[in-house]
Amino acid sequence: MYLKCNHGVTAYDDYGQAVCPICGCRETATPDLTGRIARCDDCGRESPSSVNLPFFRWRPELEYDSYYCGCRGWD
Repeated sequence: MYLKCNHGVTAYDDYGQAVCPICGCRETATPDLTGRIARCDDCGRESPSSVNLPFFRWRPELEYDSYYCGCRGWD
């Protein structure tokens, strides 16, 4: 599940409904990631787009989606 604000679902309200903790969006969407590539915002490493990538962000208006590959560490 994904939100229309292009953020993944990372929080739920008191009623169990998905909500974006960044902008408050509550509308869900199902992105078609077929054939899309995600690039790490820091080093440019590419990976097939997936909502399971760390810090994945669907960017349908751009050629590439984004994520974080761990290149700077996790701490």
